[in-house]
Amino acid sequence: DGINISLYFPNDYPDPRSTSPTTSKPYVQIFREYMRLSVEYYRLGGEEGNMVDFVENHVTYDWRRYKQMMKEVRGHLREGKTVAIQVRGYTSPLATGEYNLNLSKRRIQCVINQIKLYEDVETWYEEGKLKVIEAPFGETQSDPSVSDDRGDKKRSVYSDKASFERRVEIEKVIVE
Repeated sequence: DGINISLYFPNDYPDPRSTSPTTSKPYVQIFREYMRLSVEYYRLGGEEGNMVDFVENHVTYDWRRYKQMMKEVRGHLREGKTVAIQVRGYTSPLATGEYNLNLSKRRIQCVINQIKLYEDVETWYEEGKLKVIEAPFGETQSDPSVSDDRGDKKRSVYSDKASFERRVEIEKVIVE
């Protein structure tokens, strides 16, 4: 069934300015960094968006939902079931298409790293009992009204609209 939990990323995270499609960072590091950076986002986002609301109602809320989901996933795995988690990676339209595709792949890898860290889940991942089905979209699905103007960071980086695009969406958990 569709659960649509989104894990959000600050602009160009993880590993800013990297062209690599992979990262070693788990999402919890990014979440903590987002909390640290959120003050800057609040200040610089100004009237372009309600970042306080965004961080509370999306970033922290979905992080809690993710942890609850992992508790359920682990329960299914302990019962001997196979679990597939379907994820989609997105970016805002700020950089080039190729750069953003690799960024969305890094974001998915970051979430996979986090999934593997949950208690003893990595063993099931290594054995193939837990699979992650990846769909990196880069900027191809981003809202066309989101600014890609580097000169207008208020709208292209610090707005809630642009921030909403920078995510990995856990679309579905399939239990067999």
